[in-house]
Amino acid sequence: MNNFESLTNRRTEKPFLPAIRPDEDPLRVEDALQEAQILDVRCECVTQTVGILLEMRMAFAGGANLAALIVGRGVRDFGWECTKTNTGDGSSFGHAWTIGDTIVTRDGTLLKLRIVGISNAQLRVSAHDFEYYLAEVPGLDSAPPDYGEGPDEVVRTNLPDWKRPVTLVGSSWRVAD
Repeated sequence: MNNFESLTNRRTEKPFLPAIRPDEDPLRVEDALQEAQILDVRCECVTQTVGILLEMRMAFAGGANLAALIVGRGVRDFGWECTKTNTGDGSSFGHAWTIGDTIVTRDGTLLKLRIVGISNAQLRVSAHDFEYYLAEVPGLDSAPPDYGEGPDEVVRTNLPDWKRPVTLVGSSWRVAD
């Protein structure tokens, strides 16, 4: 069974999956990730890879336990900006970063991904190619947790993560050249 960590670290051929519906493909359709939430970002400098873990339960009506992964390969630029938040109670949880706008553009031999959050957060990645994986995550509730409720370990039990097994339901990829 797959997990998001193995997909990010993959060095071989892409897994064969059904294609994402063209109107839902965030690598080709502007704002296809509205209401998704950025949970985590990993940058591996040695392999020039960035993985972006997304909570998708708010983005898709229908209650499916969905999460997604965007992987940039051949990364040349990566940046994150956000407004400081304070939960006030010492907890490390405040909220996930809800996506407002997304766009992928081509600039010469690179693709540029820009994700803008509704809370003044922005993530940008320039890479040779991007992969997108949509997956069902068994064992999650139908809605994301209230990030401010309960201890961190309780909140995390109802979130997708890098090592939790997933069932892939679709994918897409885009190469700059």
